[in-house]
Parts: sequence; structure tokens; C-alpha cells
Amino acid sequence: MEAAHPSLAPARDSDTGPLRCCGCVLVPGALHEVAARSESASAAASGFVLALAAWAAGPRATLWIAEEMALAENGALYGPGLESFGLQPEHLIRVAVAHEREALWAMEEALRCRGVGAVIGEIRGTDRGIGLTASRRLALAAGHDGATAFLLRASPSDAPVAAATRWIVGAAPSAAKAHGPGPPRLAVHLTRNRRGSQGSWVLEWNSVEQRFDLAAADRQPVAEADGDRPHRTAASV
Repeated sequence: MEAAHPSLAPARDSDTGPLRCCGCVLVPGALHEVAARSESASAAASGFVLALAAWAAGPRATLWIAEEMALAENGALYGPGLESFGLQPEHLIRVAVAHEREALWAMEEALRCRGVGAVIGEIRGTDRGIGLTASRRLALAAGHDGATAFLLRASPSDAPVAAATRWIVGAAPSAAKAHGPGPPRLAVHLTRNRRGSQGSWVLEWNSVEQRFDLAAADRQPVAEADGDRPHRTAASV
């Protein structure tokens, strides 16, 4: 069972979105998994998922659901930083829960609310409770009213989930500018994509256009073979 909407569709001239530079458009109404490459890359992964969620939510609210331990370790989000990723602070609702299972329950309930456009569930620790059954419920809930669900992990996981895409995100050095560091750059790896090929890119955030651009030294993205179907190459997907 899958969400009713595709996850990544080939980009067309009329399409817009934060990931168009990668050749694909993120379509709302699906479950996506974003993991920090390591504990130290949590900020990079958070910025990446915020950019995707802000675009997917549009004028509707975005919910960030996290365990209390995660909030204690990572602190609160910075308002001006949210605006740079296209998310107005008044459109963000933070929800703190005690346990992982409560986070998953809150995500499913929020995805069925018509006033919510995107739901981010920050999950830490083990993979208990996040399996095919729980993730399928999230995928179905996301397809109910077109809201988009994001599982944000503190580190990569090999556990099977019903996510349409799986991203691993780390920080990358920004280009030097005369006045200091340039726009933030991220090293992203699309390791799972049910609707197309995978790939790795170094992306630079464009706060004016509210999208990611390929970093100057990474103008040619590298497509990789689909890990779920190793006998097929990316070119044949």
C-alpha cells in the first residue's frame, strides 16, 4: 500500500520547487525520510527538511513533532533562520512528546487535518516502532488530503520503511565571499526513490528564489544505480 500521490516526478518547464536543480520535483502527499549523515550533521538535515516542508505546505501550517529529549539536545528553531528557508514562524507549530510512538501517532493525526500542509517527525534513538506498518499508516495519511510527511532522523537507518524517498544529508563548505561565508551548502544523497533514479549532489540554498541550486563545483549531478533494484542501472529506471 502506498500514498496516493507520487513522490518525485520528472521536472517539466512549468514545474517549480526547491529540488528542481536535481531534475525532479517534490510532489506533496507522500512520506519522505531525511537522515543526518552523522550526529554533527543534524543542523544540515534540519535545514534541508525545512526547505522541503515550507514549499510542500504552501499557505497551510507546518507541524514539527519531536521527542522532548531531542528538543532538549537541539534547542528551539531560530525565527529568522526559518524565514530564510521560506517558512514564516507563525506558520510553524512545535509539538513535544515523551516517546517515539507518541510522535508517530501525532504525525498521523496531524496529516489528516486539512489545515496542515506538512508534518515533520523528528525521530532519535533506535528503530523501535518505525517499521513498515507504522510508516505505511503515515504514507496513507499523507495521501488523504495531500499533506506531506517527513521522518527526520538523527542518523541513517537501514530499517525498511514505506517512505517514497530516502535522503542522507550532511554539511558542505560554503563558497567564500568578500564579506564572509556564502549561502549554506549541503551534501545530499538520494538513496531511495520509488519513482526515478538516485543520485548525489552538493546543493546551495538560494534564499531569494527559495530553491536549491547545484553548487558551482557540482554542476553535473551523479546518478547512481537504484539500490532497491541492483540489477538495473539508473539509466534504465
